[in-house]
Amino acid sequence: MNNNAVRNIKLIIAYNGKNYAGWQIQDNDVTIQGIIEEALKKIHKYEVKITGAGRTDSGVHAIGQVANFTTDLASIPAEKYSHALNSILPDDIRILESKEVGLSFSSRYDAIERIYKYQLTDIYSIMPWEKEFSMYIDKKLDITILNNIASAALGTHDFSAFSAPMEEHVSPVKTIYSSSFYPAYPFVVYKISGSGFLRKMVRSIIGTILEIYKNGGGKKEFEEILKSKERSMAGATAPAKGLFLDYVVYDRENRDEKSN
Repeated sequence: MNNNAVRNIKLIIAYNGKNYAGWQIQDNDVTIQGIIEEALKKIHKYEVKITGAGRTDSGVHAIGQVANFTTDLASIPAEKYSHALNSILPDDIRILESKEVGLSFSSRYDAIERIYKYQLTDIYSIMPWEKEFSMYIDKKLDITILNNIASAALGTHDFSAFSAPMEEHVSPVKTIYSSSFYPAYPFVVYKISGSGFLRKMVRSIIGTILEIYKNGGGKKEFEEILKSKERSMAGATAPAKGLFLDYVVYDRENRDEKSN
């Protein structure tokens, strides 16, 4: 690459994760990152690596995933990368926006908040496409009770009880800014935001909240599981199909936008 002409391109990405083994590139599986990098290679005629804001698990979707890559290709304006990539990518991966940002910007390390949403429903007969992206609960969902349980996740805690086996050197301590349910017919949506998340943490939290709810428990039970730091104490991991990476927040002062 010609380092004198390098540009940093930021992408906003939406995808249906049903047919993919998650975001992060893997040797023997088809991933979102891998498919996008293949498309970038077709455009550039050399390998281009992208960095994502969140490494969504297998089957998890995104409405507002963020990624960035550097390029020395001058023939494509930054805002046209979305069209160029979408002409190559499969229909279940879409680039919603592309723009040039400062060279110091990192979609992963500059993110200060990641927002996830999970779609639940207690309505048995819903549209097929709604069923495909939600989890059915065979008990009437009481948002007041659910919010009482969910509030126990707020703040800074060791979330070891809600994590899959972790990577070495990854801290289990995370800060959760919001954790609540709200109606969005035919769904009840769980929204959680935080500085970062462990592997399968969101789905484990949802599964635990629902198990406590079905058993008639409340906030105290969730707090006890959280304090235990034992995964065996928590509930089952909720299915991936209802989970979306909704939005990633950046500090405007970290030179997200390209300086003029």
